Order: sequence, then C-alpha cells, then structure tokens
Amino acid sequence: VPGVILLVTEWPLTSNGKVDKKALPRGEERGQQVAYHGAQSEVEKTLVEIWSHLLDLEASTVSIKANFFDLGGHSLLSIRVVSEVRSRCGVEISLASVFDNATIEELAQVITDATAHNVRPGLTKIEREQTTYPVSFSQQRLWFIDKLQGGTPE
Repeated sequence: VPGVILLVTEWPLTSNGKVDKKALPRGEERGQQVAYHGAQSEVEKTLVEIWSHLLDLEASTVSIKANFFDLGGHSLLSIRVVSEVRSRCGVEISLASVFDNATIEELAQVITDATAHNVRPGLTKIEREQTTYPVSFSQQRLWFIDKLQGGTPE
C-alpha cells in the first residue's frame, strides 16, 4: 500500500522517452504529520535511534508522539523493532505490544514496565550427584525399533 498518492499532470521524461523517476515530485515528508516532541528518557532516546535507523529517517525529525506505521513502518519492520529492543534494552516485548503501542512514548512505557518486572536471577551451576539418568521416550522408541528389526546396521 503506497504511503502517499500524488496526482501528476505531466510525467517527466528522460531523453529516450522513459519516465524520469528522479524528477518526479516528492510527496509529503514522513515524520512531519505530528508536532515534534523530543525524547526525554534513555529508553525513548534508544527507540528514536532504532526507529530512525529502521525507517531511514533523521533522528532529529522523529517525534515521540509519531505513529510508527504512519512514518512508514510495517509488520516486518516491527519484528526488527522487537529484536532491536531485545538486544539494546535487554528486555523481551511482544510483537503485539508494538502494534498496540505504536508511538515511542507508549512503547517506552511498555519497555520501562517490562524492565521493572523482568528481574531474572543469574544462572548458577548445580552439581549433580547422579551420573546416569533414565532414557527419554524417544530413546526408548529407538531402542525398541532396533530390537524389533534385529539390530540391522541400516
């Protein structure tokens, strides 16, 4: 679905009669639909960096009140947003949260809430006294098939 539709009265042509795509009029610039509101928190600043990188926009033009999908975002880019948030912020958010909270301001609140509730204990090594363990169902099935077929090497 195109982001902007423009009516063109005359197509600009190159010298050999093809449409000159570089000379076509540009539509309304993305990111200018809402008044600019700058990022306040570190999470908002991180989201501005992520969005500007993924949407190919200047970070100084991305408002925290602008809608991700109005700026040119789509479902595949929202998956990349989730991945970037995971790697940069260290918190897991759902894909649905990007759709439900499509502005930086709203998504930053979701990330802040998730960070507050995402306290994971560190991994510790557990010493095992036992050296043998019972076989799994899949291992039992393979053993049974092997015995049923007579131990063939195939």
